[in-house]
Amino acid sequence: MTIKYKEITKELVREAVADEIILGDGHSIMNPDFYGKHFDVEHLVHTFKSDFSDHKSTLFVNGEPVEELKGIYNLVFVEWLAGQIGLTWRDYGSYGGRGFQAQAIVRTIEKWANSDDFHFVSQEEYDAEEKRKREERSKAIREANPDLFEDSDNG
Repeated sequence: MTIKYKEITKELVREAVADEIILGDGHSIMNPDFYGKHFDVEHLVHTFKSDFSDHKSTLFVNGEPVEELKGIYNLVFVEWLAGQIGLTWRDYGSYGGRGFQAQAIVRTIEKWANSDDFHFVSQEEYDAEEKRKREERSKAIREANPDLFEDSDNG
């Protein structure tokens, strides 16, 4: 049975980390009950199907291949959890491997849960900072190379 929580708090996340529910695993499909003590995740449940043409696309349970498996892909879970607490890829970065991605997300979730001053960057703040940096770089280039830009300043 899944217990539903109204809000995902830092305390709840710290408890889930201590209970080894929040894992930096980008490959496993977990039974929904695995998360149920801490999180309402029924909306993340998916039925995965094996493709027996290759071992990488075949699902295994206790070492035996299975046709299909109903569960939650852990990388989707940690991405969902990060989103629920206001984290984005700008907070944890983007990585090439699923395992590295999951580990980075979990590190950032843990940092958030254990910090009183974790600052989220909104899209507006990010865009404004990027614009400021572009303008600063453009100004520096113009100042360093006035001959290249003298005509553009005069119309």
